[in-house]
This record gives sequence, structure tokens and C-alpha cells, in this order.
Amino acid sequence: LVVNQVKRIYQVKNERLRHYHNAVWDNIDDFDAFSIKSIPRAQNDMANSLAISASLMLPYP
Repeated sequence: LVVNQVKRIYQVKNERLRHYHNAVWDNIDDFDAFSIKSIPRAQNDMANSLAISASLMLPYP
């Protein structure tokens, strides 16, 4: 879902996610290159756990 939102294939309807989406696009020009790809859920357990933990601990300003 997030990959397709960043690629602007899907709309970002969740207000909290919209802040992160905007932060990505506000800063994307600061990089020489940028790529994003979808990882199958079965291969993404650790990253998913870290993302959930981070989202609970660090509120977006």
C-alpha cells in the first residue's frame, strides 16, 4: 500500500500517513536517486515490526 502511495498510484487517505507521504515528496529532490519497491509480507517481518514500533514511539511533528 505505502509503496503505491509513494508512487502516487493510490491516494493517501489516512491523515497520519499523509504527513509521512508529504515528507517523502518534500525531501525527494535532496537525493541523487530514489527507488522504492514492494517486499512480500513473508520477507518483511522484521521491517514491519520496526516500523510499527517507530510509529508508536515517535510522533510526527
